[in-house]
Amino acid sequence: MGNGLLFFYLAWILWIIITFIMPKTKTRTVLAVFILLCLCFANHYIEIGIPVSATFLILLSGLVYYLFKRPKTTYYFICTLTIATGYAAMLLWEANTTIWLFMSRDILIPGTIVCLSIFLTNGRYNRLICSMLGLCLGDIFFKLTIYHFSFKDMIGDMAFLDIISVTVILHIMIILISLIKEKLYANVSRMTLK
Repeated sequence: MGNGLLFFYLAWILWIIITFIMPKTKTRTVLAVFILLCLCFANHYIEIGIPVSATFLILLSGLVYYLFKRPKTTYYFICTLTIATGYAAMLLWEANTTIWLFMSRDILIPGTIVCLSIFLTNGRYNRLICSMLGLCLGDIFFKLTIYHFSFKDMIGDMAFLDIISVTVILHIMIILISLIKEKLYANVSRMTLK
């Protein structure tokens, strides 16, 4: 992939679900505006010595805001740094090895990040926020590392947005599977008690 199509599809699907299905609250409005801003500025970048995607900056600022609203901020920040280090290490390994990854990077990297977030954090939203913020910080670490070797890649490019999208999709799938499991368990236990 790497061309951002997955990001655009997921963002529009989430925006439609948030706008038309969620109850009218302040959270719904904030999320809808946040997603629309990410979509509007997806192809714009800002030059800060190194080019940075405007969507990346919007995403990073929103995730940092939500992380610091959570209780146990220090613990989740350490978890986020662990995920960021893991992501940057995987990208460095991919860039320096002569052997290609045994799977597509669009599935292997988000799958590993989701597993790390499951092992490190608890709670659905905490996992999502920590893994997405970890990916953002990891992309900054990696791009600044290769910037010293005269590779001027953009921070938060379309390939990165696709990885974020696959990570969100995997988290949504895990949430849906856990909800189905809870419903089935409740129904089976109700049937056995009768």
